[in-house]
Amino acid sequence: INIERSPFLRESYRGHNIAAIAVDARGHIIDFEFNHNEIFNSSIEHAESRLLRRIFSLRQVLDAWNVHGVGEPDQSYGTLLGGVSIYTTLESCAQCSGIMTLAGVKEIVYLQPDPSVYGIGNILRRLSKNDDPRVTYLQAPLPVSGASIGLSGYDEMAEAFLQFEAAQRARTGGAFKLDGDTGEERFTDNITSFLCTEPAHAFFLRGWPELKALEETYVADPDAPTAQYRPALPDETQALSNHEAVERAMAFYRYVRTKGDRGTPHRV
Repeated sequence: INIERSPFLRESYRGHNIAAIAVDARGHIIDFEFNHNEIFNSSIEHAESRLLRRIFSLRQVLDAWNVHGVGEPDQSYGTLLGGVSIYTTLESCAQCSGIMTLAGVKEIVYLQPDPSVYGIGNILRRLSKNDDPRVTYLQAPLPVSGASIGLSGYDEMAEAFLQFEAAQRARTGGAFKLDGDTGEERFTDNITSFLCTEPAHAFFLRGWPELKALEETYVADPDAPTAQYRPALPDETQALSNHEAVERAMAFYRYVRTKGDRGTPHRV
């Protein structure tokens, strides 16, 4: 597969970085962000929290940006993201789960479970469950695992991390990286380190031909029922069809490959 490697994918970024994408109720991609812990030398610059701060900032500065179907001037910031889904690489931590709750995000879909977060997203969701429309307390977003929606590779990635974790703890195989100051080998069983390894990167590369094949299928038969399917929305607005969603996903991917460098401003 001929895909250029980013100059950032070296040492601790040898594989790929954690990213988050916000999608509105109609299927339009709003914006995206990366985990920037390394760039800002901070442990809190996570993709989901950066993404939400960015979305609210874009609205406050009266940018041309808008969440399709919502975001009118008289709409409360507390309900602005009520129809928004966030898709992320890794199960969200306590910080990001809390921020998404404050933002009123609908749901968070993640590819890989993270044992170190202790299922905090599910805990917050259960604690904030509310079936009484008269109660206006904050409700945590619904956590949706890749396995629950039939996403290929969920179990594979979970098992691969367990193998990485065991090897790093036993000091078998290669160290995760070399310390830049001392040159000594560094072993780490952190899941974010695993996601930056070449095996994890190879797994994500497989997603490109799958997406490309789906695009070609819809181009070949755009009138097929699966291509034209569009979910019904409660407010009677029109959601994107599967064909339109894939077209936008491909356009988004090509944009990110050419414009969306880490640490730089970006718009979709």
